[in-house]
Amino acid sequence: MIESKVARRYAKSLFGLALERNVAEAIYKDMELLHNTCAANRELVALLKNPIVQGDKKAGIIKALFSTKVNELTNSFMNIVIEKNRSSDLNGIAGAYIQFYKDYKGIVTAYVATPVALDASMRETILNIVKNQKEIM
Repeated sequence: MIESKVARRYAKSLFGLALERNVAEAIYKDMELLHNTCAANRELVALLKNPIVQGDKKAGIIKALFSTKVNELTNSFMNIVIEKNRSSDLNGIAGAYIQFYKDYKGIVTAYVATPVALDASMRETILNIVKNQKEIM
């Protein structure tokens, strides 16, 4: 996931504010919702990037989609981003926030590729290996 410098700056500001208000985890869940929604809906991403669509229409769509599902801080933040004509960066901001949160919490994402499906014991073995590696570092 490649975010622009602008997206990282906005995400860093949001993360700092979320930490200050003790809502970092709630905002993380909101950003996951936004990021996953954008990943599943190319039309939404295209709309957010379209310079012809007015900001108030974009704000209305974002409000309709998310206002009842996300934290008040997230709602306010998304409105500010749209007002600043940065709606095209919302998905990148969400991705950058997710990464800031994971770094802060020490969460590492690992991908395992196998020729066969993993059963529960194999998953547990892999998790133990990863946990032991983390403790060594």
